[in-house]
Amino acid sequence: MSLLTSEWVPYGTENYFRKLEMYSDMYWCNEIDISTSVVIAAPCGGPVIVIRDRTKLVSVKTVGKPIISVYTSSGKIISSFVWSSGHLINLGWSNNEEILCCQDDGLVLIYDLFGNYQHTFSMIKDRQGVKLLDARIASNFTRTIVAVLTETYNIFVMNDITKVKVHILPDIPDMNILPNLWEIILLERQTNILISTNHSLYSVSHAECKQQFIGFNDTDHNNDISLTNSIKKISISADHKYIALLNNDNKIWIGSTDLRKVYRIYKKPFSGSIDQMAWCGTEGVALYFRAEETVMIIGKIEDQVSFIYTDPIWLVSEIDCVRVIGAFSNDMLQLVPHYVQEIFRINSTSPSSYLVEASKQFERRNHRANEYIHLVNQMLETAVDHCIKAAGHEIDTSTQKLLMKAAQFGKTFLPNWNPEQYINLCRLLRVLNAVRDPKIGISITYPQLQKISVQTLLDKLVGQRHYYLALQASSYIRMSSNLGSSRILTHWAKFKVKQTQVDREQLAITIADKLGKYSGVSYHSIAEIAANSGRIQLAIKV
Repeated sequence: MSLLTSEWVPYGTENYFRKLEMYSDMYWCNEIDISTSVVIAAPCGGPVIVIRDRTKLVSVKTVGKPIISVYTSSGKIISSFVWSSGHLINLGWSNNEEILCCQDDGLVLIYDLFGNYQHTFSMIKDRQGVKLLDARIASNFTRTIVAVLTETYNIFVMNDITKVKVHILPDIPDMNILPNLWEIILLERQTNILISTNHSLYSVSHAECKQQFIGFNDTDHNNDISLTNSIKKISISADHKYIALLNNDNKIWIGSTDLRKVYRIYKKPFSGSIDQMAWCGTEGVALYFRAEETVMIIGKIEDQVSFIYTDPIWLVSEIDCVRVIGAFSNDMLQLVPHYVQEIFRINSTSPSSYLVEASKQFERRNHRANEYIHLVNQMLETAVDHCIKAAGHEIDTSTQKLLMKAAQFGKTFLPNWNPEQYINLCRLLRVLNAVRDPKIGISITYPQLQKISVQTLLDKLVGQRHYYLALQASSYIRMSSNLGSSRILTHWAKFKVKQTQVDREQLAITIADKLGKYSGVSYHSIAEIAANSGRIQLAIKV
């Protein structure tokens, strides 16, 4: 257990932060330079876009056009393509892991992970000749939002790219230069734009533009306009519930995204400049100091902790952690989950900790196993439950086995205990371990899986063309055919019929052989894709 806590850092009086190493040997270690690149990662351990940072001077050995490279979380290349369209002003991910490319002419081009063009929509269709200065892309688990800022300083917002309906927001007073910062905030019932201009801060919705007054001192009052100061960094948590604002005096205001509640104002001086700022779950804000080779996490309520990173990195906010992506490793920094902490912390006397020790002693055929079981006594069912929950938070397979063995050992003393939770987690852990494998490179955690659903994880596998693994996973977790196998095979068949170099007779036989034993397969949609790809005879055969 001492090894398990070696990367734990005390936080506050009762908690810890920890570093978990997802990948220690990145595939891309000899391919990219993080320090001269922009890294844009999809949420929930998804793929990563890497593009050269055009604000930094580097020697260019290839064409001057941007090259968009897409990698897995383990740094394995998925695709790379030269941007040959208009002037690119921003990139981002949709909630379905499509690549959104915003141009200064208002067009947003959508590509799949493999650089295949999908379709285009316009953010300023009725404003011919108007150029964009900047764009923002944000998404949650159900929709993707695009906002653009025009050269006339108007903001246009599309609340859902699947509905392609654009709204123009109210004008911002006296804005005649490019704002310092601006970000999309997804509130419960609406989309807001938070925009910092000079010494003013505005929250803009469909209905109104409202000036906000943020006090960075304990004595500040909300009606004093001078207190906002100039905001130089904004960070919003992955669940869009919390926000951190960094001003020119290096003070950090931490509060709710509606700006009505303040949790903490951090005023201690920093020794260096803050290069990046990203939320670590919902517990605090991670700050990256490149010159000091340090990542500091400022707690939402109290305290701060630090981790050393000697090589350049990028911070990516997740719902339960912050991902630290470097050229050589991909880590997670997170608050140690309660169930894990109560088992493994030094001198723990929790029932689940005793149960783990009892299981270990039983494995050694030591009589002390009985003594530990007696210490658990009436709390045995709780101990089993907590061991199962703790296993879900671990990414190391040996720790997972240790905890699940303890739960299995404990349940033998509970004749009426329902094993459904245990069985389900065993299956899900095997699926999670399979997709986390460096060859697949989806570094998703169990809490993230609970948020997006197993079906969405299967969609991620299908999107990366891991059809066989998706099929195995759906079968292993006993997903219904219409949501699992039939749906996956339909996607596989749609991909195959687009391969014009494959003989149509052989392909038709292969599709019939694979899909024939499954019900619910949409042959019509497969034939439609074949016809649209110019393979009319294959469409008829399908």
